[in-house]
Amino acid sequence: MFGAFITVLALALPVATVGAARHIGLASSNPAKDAHVMGPLSELRLTFTGKIDVSKASVELVASDSSKVPVEALREVADSNRVAVAQIKGALRNGNYTVQWKAVASDGAAGSGSFGFMYMGAKK
Repeated sequence: MFGAFITVLALALPVATVGAARHIGLASSNPAKDAHVMGPLSELRLTFTGKIDVSKASVELVASDSSKVPVEALREVADSNRVAVAQIKGALRNGNYTVQWKAVASDGAAGSGSFGFMYMGAKK
């Protein structure tokens, strides 16, 4: 009986490992996580851990009062299939912001996350 349990466990382990590996993450961003942005900010640039399908990706920019700052849809950049950019359409006030993203890799793997930064570029 114990041998049968080990056999089942050994066969199931590779399947669980393969399923767990199907995700996409954020490798870097501009602005970066926890950055203090002192100058003008016109876009969000997200670099993912794999090739993404921008038609299935999204990004939101949320101010500290929970209001959403208008941004364009993510678009591909010419020099990398792992980078997507969204133009910021709304005005930024000094304060803290959260970037919330969702992405789907070209192989169907999905991921999502968020990070914050402080903006201090608005003139008073």
